[in-house]
Amino acid sequence: DWVVWVETDGSTQRLMARDIATPAAAPLAVASLQDKQFGVPQIDGAQVLWAEAWPEDQNGAIVYVQRRLLTLRIGDSASPTRLDEGQQFGNYTIGGGVVVYDGYGAPDLGVIDLASGQRRDIQLPAEPATGWQFQSVATNGRYIVGYHEIEGRVQWVSQLFGYDLATESAFVAVASGINYFPDLAGDTVVWYQAEGARQGGTELHAARVEDLLPSARNSVPLSPTPIESYFSVTGHNVVGQFMTFWGANGELPVFGYPLTEAFQELNADSARFNTTQYFERQRFESHPENSGTPYEIELGRLGAELLDAQDRDWTALPTADPATPHYVAETGHAIAPEFWGYWSSHGLEIGDAGVSYRESVALFGYPLSEPMLETNADGDTVLTQYFERAVFEYHPDHAGTPYDVLLRRLGAEALVERGW
Repeated sequence: DWVVWVETDGSTQRLMARDIATPAAAPLAVASLQDKQFGVPQIDGAQVLWAEAWPEDQNGAIVYVQRRLLTLRIGDSASPTRLDEGQQFGNYTIGGGVVVYDGYGAPDLGVIDLASGQRRDIQLPAEPATGWQFQSVATNGRYIVGYHEIEGRVQWVSQLFGYDLATESAFVAVASGINYFPDLAGDTVVWYQAEGARQGGTELHAARVEDLLPSARNSVPLSPTPIESYFSVTGHNVVGQFMTFWGANGELPVFGYPLTEAFQELNADSARFNTTQYFERQRFESHPENSGTPYEIELGRLGAELLDAQDRDWTALPTADPATPHYVAETGHAIAPEFWGYWSSHGLEIGDAGVSYRESVALFGYPLSEPMLETNADGDTVLTQYFERAVFEYHPDHAGTPYDVLLRRLGAEALVERGW
């Protein structure tokens, strides 16, 4: 309902606002600046965000540098709220009650929730080698979008990046072409795209956020190589080490189909970004710090995370008698006889003869519960047992077939939970 802008008259600037339903415009309750300048104002509803810049001598030239970030709600008689001050501010935006800005250094992005006043700093992933940067920022309160130019061997590439504040995930939203100056409101992203030469023709593009997420289906595969595969069932590619790992450690029965492309996700345990990809039953994580070992690719602890999401402390669950067959001392639980055959016959390939105990532990983890009857996501009440990296279900109606033991679709459930 409002438009805001800056008017200048000689050395004086005023921050102006107008209700678009009326012809009159009026200055906001902000003092005009004699020796300073307003940065370009941004608006979300009636909440206005702007920067203040003042002159600095840089190598004999006077330049105006943005050093203060402020906000004010139109119609509010209070003074502007000073959000941050001191560092040099580049891009800033407001949307969904959230302010996002960069400060030309660490951290890469600052995020402020205006309702709570809570601030968080985001250090973007170091990968790819070119670095994740946002040369402009826009937000709807959950997602941030921006672009970053990369000088290629043939032509410039400017990728559209995205960041999910709810899940601490960074991803390439649009990889091809020259994309720049995105904006974001509600569930829609708009941006410019140029094809061919850097100074060539420009088109305006628009897409829903959900169609730019790593979970969005791809209509065409990546260029095929022996270690890349496109799964038309779900419309996703599995590339490089992830494809090798998928093929060597169980394929469809253990992991299911890919449900996302690879992206960067902040690991809660290490506080580092890992290249991550979700499958129906698992999450693959790349750990380059383990290079040269069998653990360069690790599986997510989705079984343990599901118990946490249910507010169930596995250490408080009933345990087994140590005399019970297949008792695991590390957690105090025994693997149910219905699951022992499957658990012990599958493992992460780390070079042992056959399938060793440690290979099964590496693939599924230790048991975190006793077997119990539970109703799964499909509405079936089945014998269930939680492990660190999997949840086993026993289906007696499939007895005598390879499908009497099924692994719960934890990866698919995790994506639903995050809204992807």
